[in-house]
Amino acid sequence: AAERRASLPRKACWRLDGGADGNSRGIKGGEAGPAIRLDIPLFHRNQGGLLRADAELQQALYNRDAVRNQIGLDVRTALAQLQQAKDNVEILKGSMIPALQEGWGIARRGYESGGAPYIVVLQAATQYLSARSRLLDQMAAMRRPAAELERSVGRAIFAPAELLPPPPQPIVGE
Repeated sequence: AAERRASLPRKACWRLDGGADGNSRGIKGGEAGPAIRLDIPLFHRNQGGLLRADAELQQALYNRDAVRNQIGLDVRTALAQLQQAKDNVEILKGSMIPALQEGWGIARRGYESGGAPYIVVLQAATQYLSARSRLLDQMAAMRRPAAELERSVGRAIFAPAELLPPPPQPIVGE
């Protein structure tokens, strides 16, 4: 659109106007007739309009490049954040939560056998539940960059089941 607007001042120096003219010097007192005006660009070739149109075109091109660069930056940032959140979820689900769950079970069995105080069971339970809370936080953190990525590219990329692993199972009987 900016290129089309920039071409208009190049044509503006050639102007042809038409109209109607009337005067009172006719045979019957007054007469009307066609009128035409043609500007021939001998000295004025609309240099100011041309320079302004070229500057506006250049500005539009710079704006387009800035938007393109911003989109690229947004996409790269969202991808990096998404990968970091996925890595955190894998670490939590793969090693931390199972180890803390096992430690909680050991502490419970130690308390039931009389070899450990109940405070150890409570501390193990707190650590386990805190890790599950961090897992849910990281799963939510995966959704934010995914939404930002889809916003940056302007369309849906992920199916909900494809993006996120299922949430952890609720604690039943622990």
